[in-house]
Amino acid sequence: MLWIRVAIILIGLIVLKTLVHLFFPKKRGRKRRGRSTSDSTGEKKGPGQYSYEKASSLFTRPERSFLPVLEQAVGSKAKVYGKVRIADILEPQKGHSRRYWRGAFRRISQKHFDYVLCANDDLRILCAIELDDSSHKRKDRQERDAFVDEACASAGLPLLHVTVSSSYVIEDVRRRVAPHVPNYGKRVPDLPAVSFPSQDIQLPPL
Repeated sequence: MLWIRVAIILIGLIVLKTLVHLFFPKKRGRKRRGRSTSDSTGEKKGPGQYSYEKASSLFTRPERSFLPVLEQAVGSKAKVYGKVRIADILEPQKGHSRRYWRGAFRRISQKHFDYVLCANDDLRILCAIELDDSSHKRKDRQERDAFVDEACASAGLPLLHVTVSSSYVIEDVRRRVAPHVPNYGKRVPDLPAVSFPSQDIQLPPL
């Protein structure tokens, strides 16, 4: 009856192997041999995949028009920087979870201030300035502005809103920024309004 015992053992091994595969399946996966050079579209990544062109200007026309006014108003009392990413000025408050930090960071990572004033000596941040044109009347822009205003308030960062105009009075701008610039010094006599051609305040087509 030896052959019967052998048959029983073989059947037992087959059943055991089946149970092992059933309850402990092997994980299937591709062997990783370095990083993939293709993205989700199947296009190969690497130099030369995309091409770019240089923007005509760092600022829009209204922003270019207001910049010399702001620089004259500030004078040598502070440094003026433009197109500064909000995430380089504000950061999520500490003490929260990593998930909270990521969510808070994403809300500001793709936004920027039109101008930022910094102290001459140590470049500490003094205030931010937003130049509001007609696009800020849109609902989505109003929601964006409300969020940025709230973010700045929570961080204690002064945020000034200046309405786009065909002319600006430098002394008016000076009065707005003076409270936020240390050692502003004596008041400078009023200066005349600075006018720009009307086409300079037209926004480029979207």
